[in-house]
Amino acid sequence: MSRISLCSCLICFVLMTRHTAWSASQADYYRLYDTLFKNYTKEIRPALEDLVAVNISLTYQPLSLIDVNEKQQMLTSAAVLSMTWEDSSLKWHPDDFGGIETLLVPQKIIYVPDVAVDNTVKEQQQLGHNTLQVRLHKEGMLAWEPSLIISTACDMDVTYFPFDTQTCHVIFTTSASSLQEIELWTHDNDGISLSFYSKNGQWDIIGKTSQRILEYSTKIKFGLKIKRRPNYYVMNILIPPFTGGARF
Repeated sequence: MSRISLCSCLICFVLMTRHTAWSASQADYYRLYDTLFKNYTKEIRPALEDLVAVNISLTYQPLSLIDVNEKQQMLTSAAVLSMTWEDSSLKWHPDDFGGIETLLVPQKIIYVPDVAVDNTVKEQQQLGHNTLQVRLHKEGMLAWEPSLIISTACDMDVTYFPFDTQTCHVIFTTSASSLQEIELWTHDNDGISLSFYSKNGQWDIIGKTSQRILEYSTKIKFGLKIKRRPNYYVMNILIPPFTGGARF
């Protein structure tokens, strides 16, 4: 056998071996699921010791500004809140399960933190829903991304309308867990991502901030600085009285 043929055979063998190692069967997923959840209890906080808090990393992702209501002093927005944390009881070795590195499971079967919107003007509700998928990683890291429509209180000053800017906040906290049980943190810098934000016809987001507040529980105060787009108001409200009422 020539040297070239031998090399070709070795390459094919390596590729076939790698493909086999990475190809998990349905049976592997069943075994992994059974192994992880056989003695798992979702009501138990995933902390190795009672005095150790579970650290939850938050990324606030505004999707759109639905309504900026100056009269009611309220901001309604659509967003996704991405959260990650570690659960040491949900770790595994991929080599034991056909190379599986991540697993999707419904929210209803695992522990999720009791994070809620603190400054909502409506009834406080649990985030997510029973069938929302949570991604588990082999290292025991979990990623949960519930979407929500948020109506929050916002102090607005319209003195300089329609050339005004407003700063509105969305505050997340835990509904029952104390600082000793759960700590909230922002993921990377201010913890706000505008990657999936759809621009509003009347308002631009011109700034973002975050603040971590320690009280009985942790609070993360996300701030959006928004500036009104004056063109519509100038063309349709301010100018028409001087042009015989014509609108543009």
